[in-house]
Amino acid sequence: ESPSKLYYAGGTWKNFFIKYPESNYLHKRVLDLSGQRTSLKNKKFDDAIFKAQANDVFWHGVFGGLYLPNLRDNAYRFVIEAENLLPEETKALSLTHIKKDGYQEAKFKTPSLIAVFDEKNGGQLRELSMRDALFNYQNTLSRKFELYHKNLFESKESDNDYDAIATIHDEGSFQGESKNIHFDWYPKNSFVDHITDDSFDTQSFQACSFKEYGNFANQPFNLTQKKEFALFEREGGIFEGETFKTLLTKKFNVTKNRIDFSVNLHTEAPKAFSYVCEFNFHFQEYGNVVLKHTKKMFHLEDKNLGKTLSFMCNSEFEFFVYELKTISKSEQGFDETVQCLSIGLKFPFKETLSINGTLEVL
Repeated sequence: ESPSKLYYAGGTWKNFFIKYPESNYLHKRVLDLSGQRTSLKNKKFDDAIFKAQANDVFWHGVFGGLYLPNLRDNAYRFVIEAENLLPEETKALSLTHIKKDGYQEAKFKTPSLIAVFDEKNGGQLRELSMRDALFNYQNTLSRKFELYHKNLFESKESDNDYDAIATIHDEGSFQGESKNIHFDWYPKNSFVDHITDDSFDTQSFQACSFKEYGNFANQPFNLTQKKEFALFEREGGIFEGETFKTLLTKKFNVTKNRIDFSVNLHTEAPKAFSYVCEFNFHFQEYGNVVLKHTKKMFHLEDKNLGKTLSFMCNSEFEFFVYELKTISKSEQGFDETVQCLSIGLKFPFKETLSINGTLEVL
């Protein structure tokens, strides 16, 4: 028997931060704010920071933990509450090191919202927090393989072929089908960049099985600040038989309640491809979200918070959407939970692509 099986079901605190970057970001967000306690000396700020550190949300254990969106919402509520108690910045944009991983983040803070873009993870939008509603629309969670998922794929006789102490995780059943369980190879943030083809449709999008020709969706970009803009660049490639040099640049500016963006792509690949810009948005209650879209825009009306996420673009796109669901275990058995709405905007291109637009919270 492989010795690794004796430890496969366990883990350590730091391993959780590796497997679950969503937990790591939230944890480092709190630590970054904690660094300002001494100079601020504000009891309300301290209370918010302490409340944000309720430990259940950082783990995935017997009681759901990180997989429960309401726990993450609660933690972000106190993070944003603490942010609101800090002195206002004179400039909206600052380059920070929130995660302390050797990469920067572009943090925009306006009177209406906080937007954080991640240099390490594709120059993607990692946080979109509403300062008045104390809510983060980017509080998403990607689908990861868990040890207990094998119970849904294998026969009952092979469920417990590792030597581990039985817990309430060993009970329960899943009413869905195992073929509908999918896993993600890239973080489910927003402004995620895919280079693909006609294999991209709603089904392959949901199954994460579409062809990916580029190396932009889960790789670092280079971040620089150009006045009020955050500029992300990556000299990557399109891979089809051989490697074709490909340059992708993204530029963001945030004013009041609006993100202005541009995406420019140039490749030496002679073939026509499709560029997909992916967005993932988290809501409190998905039954209270109204979606409308045309060839150049989409609106997501959040009736719970009385806000609308409004996207407009200068170029036409095909629109794809699905509810991203995770399968986790709790004391009640297997839990299927909607973590976010995944939206893909598909643009055809050959050699070059240039798009720009806005994402506004109304």
